[in-house]
Amino acid sequence: MKKFLVILILISLYPSFVFAETYEVETTGEYVMGDRDTKADARRIALEHAKLLAVEQIGTYLESETVVQKSQVTKDEIRTYASAIVKTKVLSENISLLENKTTIFRINIKANVDIGILEKKINEIKSDNKRRDQIASLQIENIRLLNELENLSTKLKSEKAGQYRNLINERENVLEKIVKNQNSLSIAFEKGTLLNLAIKNMDELGESKRNIDDVLQFIVDNTVFTLGEPKIRNNGDISDLIIDIEWHIQNTDELLEKMVVFCERPYVANFSFYSNINLYEHNFTGINKKELFRYFASKKVRLYIQAGSRNGYTTIVSGGRDFSEIRTKEKTSLIISYIPTAQLGQITGLEAKVIVESDSSRMLNERKIPLKKTRKNKQ
Repeated sequence: MKKFLVILILISLYPSFVFAETYEVETTGEYVMGDRDTKADARRIALEHAKLLAVEQIGTYLESETVVQKSQVTKDEIRTYASAIVKTKVLSENISLLENKTTIFRINIKANVDIGILEKKINEIKSDNKRRDQIASLQIENIRLLNELENLSTKLKSEKAGQYRNLINERENVLEKIVKNQNSLSIAFEKGTLLNLAIKNMDELGESKRNIDDVLQFIVDNTVFTLGEPKIRNNGDISDLIIDIEWHIQNTDELLEKMVVFCERPYVANFSFYSNINLYEHNFTGINKKELFRYFASKKVRLYIQAGSRNGYTTIVSGGRDFSEIRTKEKTSLIISYIPTAQLGQITGLEAKVIVESDSSRMLNERKIPLKKTRKNKQ
């Protein structure tokens, strides 16, 4: 690999054992900033190379120990596996201005590898050729991305760089790819091939969807409502039926316990749910968050009222980013419009029910019976 633009300084050449099976080093990465470099980018680049130096030091140690001989892996493989399992912690960071007005960003990290876990995972990989090939491919891509990062940084520091905005965007994309690639490498090393992970993710996604359905069905089962006397607004041959509604959700303590799956420390205040983390942002391990969000966003809990051949609804829960807009109690008015006035005398009562509905099922219902959306608190 070509010489990196960043200056890498090893703080300690005397790593220590924290635990019997853990090997630990401290390294510092330095990045010489150009006029177009931001502090955030300088930090990310210095951090990546501090990690690289840490892995090199750990790899050198493991080569001298029995790990390589016992596991029958090459020096390159042991470095790759170490990079997949290494854990890092930032100890300090600072910016210095030298006498020649050069700005340097320094970051000091501590990195360690659990040798027992490393040996266990290597033994698993030895019998899984696809997993081993995938890890090797990801490591090759990681080296390519680091070289690309170096080249882009060189161009950005050039006084002749006329397309610096495009270069900044390209470097940002490369930094994001490096993070994703390293995450994929760690996952492949610790859990298995992407195919196996995909199957596991489908199972986890299905379970999470069932949890969403469970929460929404609980709301259905614990929503009580009362209907006021219907009022008629005559518009000649066609009339509107106006119905006052009051509803509230019971057993909110139990509901909050179920909602913990999707929200961090949810609570109820002033008849509304509140949460600190929404569904989309929640850290679901191995789950396709976008798919889970789309599923939740398609769900509704609605109170339907049937009046003869016509019906209307008011929405109690509308799936979205979080539960913060869900009311536990509300008074509103529902309007069922376009009822032939002649049919009003044939309507002897109203039928009402609370159901969970998805966007697809709502479209089917609307083809059969056009619905009039609720206009809350207005007549």
